[in-house]
Amino acid sequence: MKNNKGLSYVELLVAISILTIATALAAISMSVVSGTNVNSGAEKLRSAYNNARMTSLAKGVSNGSLYLRFESDKLYCFVGSQSDPLFNQTKSWELISKKPVKVTLIQEDGTRVAAAGTLCYSFKQDSGTLKNCPFTEIELATDKRKSTLKIYKYTGKCEIK
Repeated sequence: MKNNKGLSYVELLVAISILTIATALAAISMSVVSGTNVNSGAEKLRSAYNNARMTSLAKGVSNGSLYLRFESDKLYCFVGSQSDPLFNQTKSWELISKKPVKVTLIQEDGTRVAAAGTLCYSFKQDSGTLKNCPFTEIELATDKRKSTLKIYKYTGKCEIK
């Protein structure tokens, strides 16, 4: 009969290696989950921006404005015009990020401003360029991740950085 008095050195190394790998995978997945909120928020914002631009080209300037409303740590958007009956109904505004994000607006000269109130981007119907471009970047951030929507005022296009 074999006498087993505990773990061998090799068995102990294998067990510690498995625990180390499992811990590393858990940490990576947690950072991916927290970053997904910022990335999906930036993607939704880009989609709303492009929707407003295309609506302006197709239907007219006032119909294709993008309104952004900042409430504490949440960002909402609305595509349309202020004369639209849905504009004043909170439920018609799309929530950009389900979890809290910090939104920073960046001017062309690099000045950073904390987001507050309501902001409007409107487009020229003939070209899709911006009529007004108060901020050329919109940054969404959590403690660990950030994603920025870069807006090109002379072409009206945008991209996520």
